[in-house]
Amino acid sequence: MSRRLQILALVFLLALALLTAIYFGVHKPGERVSLSPSSYSPAPHGTKAFFLTLERLGYKPRRWRFEWSRLRAEKGVLLHAPADPITAGGRYKPVAMSEARETARWIERGNTLLYFLNPAERQASRNVLLAQLGIELFSEELPADFERTQTLRQFLPQRLERDFDYVLPVPWAGGVRRLTADAVPSFAMSQGQPVVLTDRRGFGHVHVLPYGQGRIYVFSSSGFIDNHFVARSDNLTLLLNILDRERTDDEGFWFDEYHHGYSAEFGAASFTQLPVVRFAALQAGVLALLYIVTSWRRFGKPIPLVRDARRSIREYTQSLGNLYFCARAHREALEFLFQELRRNLCSRYNLPDTTPHAVIEDKLRVQRGAAEAWREVAGDCERLLGARRIANADLLAAARRMEEFRKLIA
Repeated sequence: MSRRLQILALVFLLALALLTAIYFGVHKPGERVSLSPSSYSPAPHGTKAFFLTLERLGYKPRRWRFEWSRLRAEKGVLLHAPADPITAGGRYKPVAMSEARETARWIERGNTLLYFLNPAERQASRNVLLAQLGIELFSEELPADFERTQTLRQFLPQRLERDFDYVLPVPWAGGVRRLTADAVPSFAMSQGQPVVLTDRRGFGHVHVLPYGQGRIYVFSSSGFIDNHFVARSDNLTLLLNILDRERTDDEGFWFDEYHHGYSAEFGAASFTQLPVVRFAALQAGVLALLYIVTSWRRFGKPIPLVRDARRSIREYTQSLGNLYFCARAHREALEFLFQELRRNLCSRYNLPDTTPHAVIEDKLRVQRGAAEAWREVAGDCERLLGARRIANADLLAAARRMEEFRKLIA
């Protein structure tokens, strides 16, 4: 294989690797826009505005990207707004039974859960976590036309909204006169107390349920906290009142992102799907191919068995140092090294070469320990240059000290 063909083959392999990496890194399968109420989403159905508002107010919210079984070591408030499986874009993860059992124990120990029902849970009147707690969920029965509208609600060009004015006068609902959210049917639970009421007795849009030493707040939809409604009416006031009631300064507040598909759990299957991992595997394949190609014939000329004698930079430096020692030019060598160091410092701080040591020392105070090190180096060099004779050990010590000072300010 000629050298020209080798270069062409190398360029072809690099271009192939680049195009394949672009394909894996940029190409994504076509899917519908996700309507998940995730704190990463700035879309109208997302909850990023509420998350950033809490950060600005000093609540220090965090995102939970693990299974709920890991909550056993934490204490605080968990906000869970499950997405609609139909419009979640393939990232929806349902709550498993094992997670529901662990979460029930976690709430029982004195923690709090804010749960926002999704459309599927409202229509089926079933919730895995509430079923684990032994609580039945009853959804409001609607006329046929209203039921059809609720079925197609997420596909309408505009969101259907509703104001809720019947708020139970509890202490943690102080200052809340009206709430605004999606126009969804109300619900009732076999246990708990409705706080945002409707015309039907026992039905509401916000329920509070004591469980063990903790509490569960169940909302009829995630519209109370999403980007479209969180700043409407008194939605934010109600949510902040709940947080102030349930959370202390040393407890955490988490937005559940694990069930929106943002997992920090390690999995071999998902790990191999990462574009970075695929690109690394591609690079390894290219290197293996290059090794096979280059093993057929070497690049460049073969190395001769007998090489010509040559001198390295280290050997040249040692030889020059020996010449200085043999010539007894200790003073000239030290003066050259010290003046070269001063010129570098003056050039670094835009100072003239005749600048006194004290001025250079003031400039070096911006770096920790540099001013004291310069004072010692300058003092030792001035002392040795003023002596009648410079010993070999003193010259070596001064040179090492200047080298250490160069590394300090590098």
